[in-house]
Amino acid sequence: MFQRVLKVSLLSLVVSLLPSSFQSVNAVDILWNPGVSNEISNAGTGLVPGAGIRNTGLLVNKSNPDELIMKVIMNDSFEDKPFSGKGRNMAMWIYWPKDYCWSKEMANCEGLFTVGEPFNPSSYPSAKSSEYVFVQKHEKASNVNVTATTCKAPWWIESTFKSRDTWAFAVSITCLGIPKEFGWYAFSQIDIGQKDVVTDFTKVQTIVYPFHELAAKAYKKPTDLSSLNLLEKKSQYISDSLNKLKSATNKSKSKNKSLYLKQLNGVLKSANNNTILLNSAKNSGNNDPVLLGNINKVLNSMITQINALSKLLKLPPIKTDIIEYTVFLDKAVYQKGETAKIFIRGRDLYGIDVADGTPLAFSNSDINFYFLSPNILKNTPVFSDVSAAGLWKYELVIGADIGTHKITFKIGNNAEQTINYAVK
Repeated sequence: MFQRVLKVSLLSLVVSLLPSSFQSVNAVDILWNPGVSNEISNAGTGLVPGAGIRNTGLLVNKSNPDELIMKVIMNDSFEDKPFSGKGRNMAMWIYWPKDYCWSKEMANCEGLFTVGEPFNPSSYPSAKSSEYVFVQKHEKASNVNVTATTCKAPWWIESTFKSRDTWAFAVSITCLGIPKEFGWYAFSQIDIGQKDVVTDFTKVQTIVYPFHELAAKAYKKPTDLSSLNLLEKKSQYISDSLNKLKSATNKSKSKNKSLYLKQLNGVLKSANNNTILLNSAKNSGNNDPVLLGNINKVLNSMITQINALSKLLKLPPIKTDIIEYTVFLDKAVYQKGETAKIFIRGRDLYGIDVADGTPLAFSNSDINFYFLSPNILKNTPVFSDVSAAGLWKYELVIGADIGTHKITFKIGNNAEQTINYAVK
């Protein structure tokens, strides 16, 4: 993962590495702003212009000792939209307890995380805003069992030495469990289709955060509104469907029209009551799983009633749930003892992959997973698992005998799915 780097004299960098270079707020507001150095990497002539890194920066403000602001300072200014999927790849690695603990030889990191660049963001803010990415967790070594954490990292672009030359983001020390002493480094590359993509790396280094004891006191666990947002979208979808169904019922010439309208009004009343409950939960930030599960059951009941009435009126049914899940394996044939990868893809009503950080379900009772008993799950699906790139990923050690077998999976109000696989 690393290229060899060429150490050079840091004397010429002293001026550029002064702590004041990283200050984006008044000095009296800063709690910690250490001056950090970077070794100039020997990336060679193959590094695409715009991919070179000048340094990294660390900053903590007095207002929140738990919020660690990290910066990747580039040699040049970013283009107008640097994260629009045009080959730019960059990230910050955070690790502990020792340098290179992520290597295959050591593979003993107690903590190992990456904060990657956003993909096609809706805006490019110059200060902390609602734009954020999720932090990815690695298991002891780099790129092993990578999962998205629930910890969000708001990001923005600053101007340090040149206009808009710095990618900055903020992570919660407590949410990630970062200890008093930790390490970090950044990498950057731009792939424009060349055969060999050259990467720039910053210095691997550790540091002690002297105000670590204040972090936990300042930490405020954010309210995860992802489940509430899903329910709100599902509720709106049901309301739109009810309006269409009511219009069709009013135009119907069926002799049971009055009965249909009576049933429909009952569903509408239930929908209105549920909307009030949902809005109250969202306004108060109440994301209690029991409450959300009960709201979801009512919404699922409405879908069942809507589709029953739609069938009588010869209308197409609406989707069974706000997220449509597709389950698939990485291969069709395995050997006994081999590890199979199970992927669950989630798409919304419009066929778009669910956003990173979307929970798998509203409760564990919504997840029904059946497979032949000799198989062993390495990581059992639970409702709080969050998505990354529209997917939830799991591993299953194949213990079934030679032959053809199946796995069945059902989430929420979706139809049950069956996956066939063979063992040879």
